[in-house]
Amino acid sequence: MADVKNRSPSPNQEPESSENRIKASLSAGKNVRVSEDRLHFFAEINGCPIVETDRLGERISVSELFYVSGDLDLSVGNIDFDGIVEIGGDVEDGFKIKATKKQRINSETPGRTA
Repeated sequence: MADVKNRSPSPNQEPESSENRIKASLSAGKNVRVSEDRLHFFAEINGCPIVETDRLGERISVSELFYVSGDLDLSVGNIDFDGIVEIGGDVEDGFKIKATKKQRINSETPGRTA
């Protein structure tokens, strides 16, 4: 037996009592499939995982959006993505974006585009 971080309990460690456990409920949303044992979720498309909460509980979906919150620079590299690419900042000189659907660049620097 191992915990979520794949650590084995020490021989002297007692298992957690059921009153200390948290029951998690997560269902598959758009572009996600769940295994038969309901323990694993699989993305059916490339994209960004999103956890949404509604009156039925929490649901994990995958959006066809690849989002970079800051600048496209050496920390990110060039992007070649099957879907939509959105850049929250500037695109540094020399970097390239290839998106099959759409590109959005929220640059505050005039003339800085992909």
